[in-house]
Amino acid sequence: MQTATATNGSAVPGPKDLPLLRRGAEVIPGDQKVAIRHHRDEVTLEGAAAQLFLRAGRYLDGKTPLASAAAELGEAPARLEKLCGELEKAGVVAFLSGQSEQVLMSGTDFYKLHRELCNHWLEAVYRHPFWERVVTGRASRAQVIGFAFEKYHYIEAAFEHMGLAAANATPEMMPHLARHFIEEYTHGDIYRKGLRSLFPDGKESTHFVLGLGDDRTDHDLLGALPRGSIAGHVGGLLPRSGAPNGRREDIHIVGPGEVRAFLRGLVESVSG
Repeated sequence: MQTATATNGSAVPGPKDLPLLRRGAEVIPGDQKVAIRHHRDEVTLEGAAAQLFLRAGRYLDGKTPLASAAAELGEAPARLEKLCGELEKAGVVAFLSGQSEQVLMSGTDFYKLHRELCNHWLEAVYRHPFWERVVTGRASRAQVIGFAFEKYHYIEAAFEHMGLAAANATPEMMPHLARHFIEEYTHGDIYRKGLRSLFPDGKESTHFVLGLGDDRTDHDLLGALPRGSIAGHVGGLLPRSGAPNGRREDIHIVGPGEVRAFLRGLVESVSG
């Protein structure tokens, strides 16, 4: 690490001198030790190292130079620098630069970081019981079809977003995004026809089908619901004019809190 010193004696950030505890890192204190976890990276400190980290924690904000933090703690800068360097190797601390804040991450580095974060976030998603039932073949038909309708919502919304991305891309990226856009152009129509083919005569009489949405792209999901369903428009989302009569019943719900109360009431009415 490099640190410059101003004429008034205060530390000035060097090229790599601003330690930052990574966003989302979890600090787990224990008996004479502390564990620090960030995504898939985890390190455990014991004894004096653990005590120094706990004392220095408030300075790991990406704004305080190492020398300034060491002075506040009454510690030798080299000792704090060594600890932060080891935590950087473990993946739980990063160093920001006070001299090159305008340097952008390369596309390759961004891809690696994006992939790492997405894979970590997906771990919690795929631990959900729904996916366990899907993977083991125990999901009900209603669960699979319900997910299919939600999937359609994203396919139809992606159509809109990909067009905007291609239109605003750099000359180098535009051909790649445009090619993807062309490939996906009709997928929403194909998917919607497939969904409606599942219910050519409307929903089964023994089924209760409810769809809920709160933004304008949700109109596509609600419009694909089988005849006899209930389409719940939440917040500022209002039913489209000219919707086919008799296809579904439209209701309006004020907001997310009212949606939760509505769903609780449905569950209680069935279980009661």
